[in-house]
Amino acid sequence: MEVILKQDMPNLGYKDDIISVKAGYARNYLFAQGLAVVATPAMERQIAEEIEAEKKRQAKRQQKFEEIAQSLHKLSVTIYMKVGEKGQLFGSVTASQIAEALQEQARDLFADIGIKPQSSDIIIEEAIKSLGEHKARIKLAGEIEAEYTVCVEPEEALKEAEHKKNKKEKKAK
Repeated sequence: MEVILKQDMPNLGYKDDIISVKAGYARNYLFAQGLAVVATPAMERQIAEEIEAEKKRQAKRQQKFEEIAQSLHKLSVTIYMKVGEKGQLFGSVTASQIAEALQEQARDLFADIGIKPQSSDIIIEEAIKSLGEHKARIKLAGEIEAEYTVCVEPEEALKEAEHKKNKKEKKAK
């Protein structure tokens, strides 16, 4: 008897595969558990249409990831760190700090595709232990990676920027 699998089955096949099994196994196990359906011409057409629709969705998603990669390439993510007297960082910038800053500063880009940057997706060639601009990459989907700039600045620069912003708001009132 030929059946179409509804999900991956170890030692049997993958979802949407058409396989031959004994009638008793199909009736008593596969159909009873909802793991397969009878392979009729109508079901085969329906599965083929679903596979085609899934391919189109994947192609659109792939294109969206490529657009985001292009946008990220132009992006500069700023991270503020504590700095010693000689301009040396206390510690180094971590992947989780970069992921958090990336989520904050590129919120609208990631909202379009419904993902949140994770520290496991961030690729840093060597530890960031100094002020200035550094390159990092993020793995978006499959083989798509985007390179962007990580700008490390002292915490004092953040405080000064907030102070100037507050002064401008007070003058505007």
